[in-house]
Amino acid sequence: MSFTRSDQIYQELKGDILSLKLAPGTELKLQELVDRLLVSKSPIRDALQQLKSEGLVDIWPQSGTRVSLIDLSQVEVERLLRTTLEQEAVRGFCKKPDERALAQMRFLIEEQRWAANQNAYLHFLQLDDAFHQQIFIGCGLGRFWDIIQNQMGNYQRIRILSFEEPEVIPAVVESHKKLLRALEEKDLDEALRLESGHVRKLDTELGPLMERYPGYFTNTKR
Repeated sequence: MSFTRSDQIYQELKGDILSLKLAPGTELKLQELVDRLLVSKSPIRDALQQLKSEGLVDIWPQSGTRVSLIDLSQVEVERLLRTTLEQEAVRGFCKKPDERALAQMRFLIEEQRWAANQNAYLHFLQLDDAFHQQIFIGCGLGRFWDIIQNQMGNYQRIRILSFEEPEVIPAVVESHKKLLRALEEKDLDEALRLESGHVRKLDTELGPLMERYPGYFTNTKR
């Protein structure tokens, strides 16, 4: 599969947005992007339109473009999507655990410990996602994971912010260890409980994040 320059720019800008290198509300000036990326305006416009379709940038003709604020109403939608699809994947996995997927999850937990010790938040997020992706791959629902990843722009950015809280990353690692054990033992009820709790943990983390970064959020009435 070949990638156009527009695709490459899209991936680079999306990575910068999801990692908060480009913070919510940041203005994206077309000429500055041209100078930075050393391309013409056309592929940048195409990439920005794709990011707009995913809710990651706002474009106002004749006015400008900015990184979208984190929309809390969409966070709820994104979490519902992930919970629904991941619970289906957990059910499929528990029927017939895939040993290769389990081995990869064990490896990823060790990698997560390393990333946690380095305070490498973006890498930790990628490892977190890779851990959960193995559940989908192991039960033959890998395309479901692709759907989730294309719809998680608001949720992912809150996750990155939450990693700054000292207790969050160790709790994630511990949750993954327990989920792995439940999957190994085919304990469906425990695996579903842990998976749901893993996604819902942001409920307790969101308040402090909104106080610390009030300019990052929209639809903040909860």
